Amino acid sequence: MIKLFITFTFVLFSTQVATKENDLLNITTYKLTPEVKGVLLLEGNPISGVEIELTVGAMEKVRTHSTRTDDEGRFHFHELSEGKLLSPSIFDEQLVSVSIEAEYRGNSVKIWRTVTAGYDLKPFMLDNMPHLTCEIDSDLKYFVFSKDSNGNDDYEVHSICDLIGSIESGKY
Repeated sequence: MIKLFITFTFVLFSTQVATKENDLLNITTYKLTPEVKGVLLLEGNPISGVEIELTVGAMEKVRTHSTRTDDEGRFHFHELSEGKLLSPSIFDEQLVSVSIEAEYRGNSVKIWRTVTAGYDLKPFMLDNMPHLTCEIDSDLKYFVFSKDSNGNDDYEVHSICDLIGSIESGKY
């Protein structure tokens, strides 16, 4: 019986040491959105008190955050990240869906909508999401951002905001 206990303790201790050596106990942080800052305008004038909702779907969860525009039409969301103990499984599609919508005069207005592959922030997100200027009565537009220099695997954003760095854009 003592031999069995010693063997069990040794195996348990060895597993814990191997786990630490393989960094399985380190929590990896995956950034899902950068900090989001924007201003909501109507004919160039700030709109206050509009509810803005950020919805992010990733890692089998949907996260929703809300705020309201201030007196200068500004809104803000902190960077959103997720800590995971283990690496994503091979069955995880590693897709991130990001939607920002405003509720204005009974209508839902799309400020930002995209789906990206992988749990890392894309350059077009970093270039645009912290600096959104959105005219509430603008037509919804599409913006295409290239993933690589070959123009392969492009990302598309639907937005009423003025975005920079797209290789193509137009009315949606």
